[in-house]
Amino acid sequence: MKIMYIITGSGLNEGMGGSSMRSVEIAKRLAKSGHEIYFLTTIGCYEAYKNKNICWYLLPASIFKKKEKYFFDRLSAYIISTVSSFWIVPKLPKCDLIYTDSDYFCDVIPAILYKKTHKSLWVAMTHHKVKVTYKKPRDSIVSSVTSILQSFAYFQFKKYADKIFVYKSDMGQLITNHLISIGVSSSKIETVANGVNLEFINSIQKESKIYDACFIGGLRPSKGIYHIVPIWKKVVETKNALLIIVGGGLKEYEDELRSLINKEGLESHIKMLGAKNHDETLNILAKSKIFFFPSNEEGWGIAICEAMAFGLPVVAWDLPVYKTLYPKGVVKVPIGNIQQFSKDVLELLADKNRYEKVSKDSREIVSMYDWNDIAIREMRLFQTMLKDQLGEKD
Repeated sequence: MKIMYIITGSGLNEGMGGSSMRSVEIAKRLAKSGHEIYFLTTIGCYEAYKNKNICWYLLPASIFKKKEKYFFDRLSAYIISTVSSFWIVPKLPKCDLIYTDSDYFCDVIPAILYKKTHKSLWVAMTHHKVKVTYKKPRDSIVSSVTSILQSFAYFQFKKYADKIFVYKSDMGQLITNHLISIGVSSSKIETVANGVNLEFINSIQKESKIYDACFIGGLRPSKGIYHIVPIWKKVVETKNALLIIVGGGLKEYEDELRSLINKEGLESHIKMLGAKNHDETLNILAKSKIFFFPSNEEGWGIAICEAMAFGLPVVAWDLPVYKTLYPKGVVKVPIGNIQQFSKDVLELLADKNRYEKVSKDSREIVSMYDWNDIAIREMRLFQTMLKDQLGEKD
C-alpha cells in the first residue's frame, strides 16, 4: 500500500502540533509494516519530524523569510505552498491513498489536485470545529477567517473526500452532526482516536520532579495563552512555584506572552523554553509534577495523553471534549474561573493523597490510547477502502 500524507500547516515553524504528530506517529508504524509512505509538507514539519523510513517532498513556504513572526507570515506560507502545489503535485509518485491531516486550505487544495491527477482515494482528517472569539479584534478577525476557510474545506470534503476522519469524542460528534447537516453521507464519516507511545514513555528513566508544572502547546490564543499569567500569578501568591512553557508560535504571540510575564514580575516563576523536539518535550514532562493546560479549544489533546502517561495530574478547563475522553485523571475547572484553577494547582502540589489518586487515574485512562493499536486499526480502514474500490471497478 502506498500512502501520500499531505501536511503543510506548519509553514516555516518547527513546532510540533497534535495533528502532524498524529500523522507522523501512525505513518512511522505503517512504514515499519512494509507500506510505502510519502509526505508532502513544508520545511517546518520536515525539520520537526524527519524520519528515514518516510520519503519527503517539500513545498516552499516562503520566498525570502526564514521565520514566521506574524499571522500574515503564516497566511502567506499557506498561500505560497498551495500555489506551488499546482506544479509540484502532478510530478509526485502515484499512491493508492492520500491523507490530509487538517482542514486547512493548504492541505485541501493540493489533495484535490492530487486526487484528480492520480485518481487516488482521499482520507480527510478534521480535528475540531473552529470557534469564533470576540475578545480581541485581532483574534476575532483571525478566528472568523479560519471559520470561513473551514466551511470551504468541509464542502470540499463533501464533494471530493472518500472518507472523513473525526475523533471519537464529543467534538467529533459535533463535527459529524455539522457535516451531515450540510449533506455529507454518514457512511463517509469514520471515528478515530489519538494515542501515545506507551512503550517508549515507560522506558524513560524516572526523573526528579524539578518543575512544579509545565504547559506544552502552540502559543496562540486558542491554547489559552492569555490565561497562563493570571492563573500562575495567583499560584505564586501562595507558593514559590515554577511553570515551564514548551512550545512556539508566531513571534507576535511569543512576544506578547513574554511581555505579560515581565509586566507581572514573574520572570523567575514562568520560563519559556520555546519549541523542543519530541524527546526533549517528553523529558520535560518526566521532570514535572503537574500538567497545566488552560487551553480554550481542543479536538482531543495529545499533550494531555502524554502527560497522563507519565502519571501527571492534569488541570484544565472543563471543555466538553474531555468529558468522555478523560472521565478521570483530569481536574476540570469551570471555564474562565482563574481563582479555582490556581486553587486546584495548589491543592495538588500540597495534598499528596489527592495527587497520587489523580496520578493513578491518569495512568489508568491513558492505557487505552496506544499508537500501535491505533495504527493497526487505521491500516485496516485504509485496506478496506482499497478493497471496496477494487470491488467497484470489478
